[in-house]
Amino acid sequence: MVKQCPNKDAIEIEVTQNDSLQIISGHHTLGYTLDLWNGKRTEGNRLNFSNWDDRGKNFQINWIDMTISPRGDPNLVLGWSDHLQLVKKNSK
Repeated sequence: MVKQCPNKDAIEIEVTQNDSLQIISGHHTLGYTLDLWNGKRTEGNRLNFSNWDDRGKNFQINWIDMTISPRGDPNLVLGWSDHLQLVKKNSK
């Protein structure tokens, strides 16, 4: 979803009832959810899939521009630069 790869290497996620993005297939550890490091909604903050507590795990899908943001903050979106991180909405 964030970084292009062959289908055989992709993971599948779903949006849970509490707006977490949870791995449901394609990874050796199912059930992990997308997590903001230290729960911080700041540009450049890293994201990873983990089984930590619920800090920073609520996301929204912005259907108009097909991006994913921390819930309530559509100006920051998921981006990729050596790792998954938050970037400003209109950045490259």
